[in-house]
Amino acid sequence: RQFNVITAKNGLQALEIITEEKIDAMILDIKMPVMDGVTLLKELRKRGIELTTVVLSGHDEFEYAKTALEYGASKYLLKPVTPQDIIDIANDIRRNLDEKASRKFELDNLRQQVRQNLYLHKEMFFNDLISGKVNNEVFKSKIKFFNIDFKTELFQAATLDICNDQTFSEIEER
Repeated sequence: RQFNVITAKNGLQALEIITEEKIDAMILDIKMPVMDGVTLLKELRKRGIELTTVVLSGHDEFEYAKTALEYGASKYLLKPVTPQDIIDIANDIRRNLDEKASRKFELDNLRQQVRQNLYLHKEMFFNDLISGKVNNEVFKSKIKFFNIDFKTELFQAATLDICNDQTFSEIEER
């Protein structure tokens, strides 16, 4: 995975870049001109934008850190930071993004397998339902999972056992 680094001169410019570009992570200074880091984090949350955020600050105050973490920062580092600190942060971000991508890939595969086998799962559920193997709790979870909407409280089910070895001579008998 390669990093493309984009810089912003202030918090408002950072917000514009984040809304226009596909940004996975940012290293954010808590004190920036025009819009500070906490306000930027609040605005991102309000817009439903989630990204990995590391906050840098010269303020060793609990309230700054607490607020930054409440609004989605994953780390809060005190200045001064060294170039090695930035490299370590970048490597942590890369590792986290790779893990997140791997989990998403696995989850997407599982969703695809469920979609492909949904008919079989429904058939097994209905067979279990008819044969009395489904309790009320399982029934409720399965109808929710399969998105089955029952309009009434009363239901009836019937099963027919059709014997293949008998021949019927007339339509009425069939």
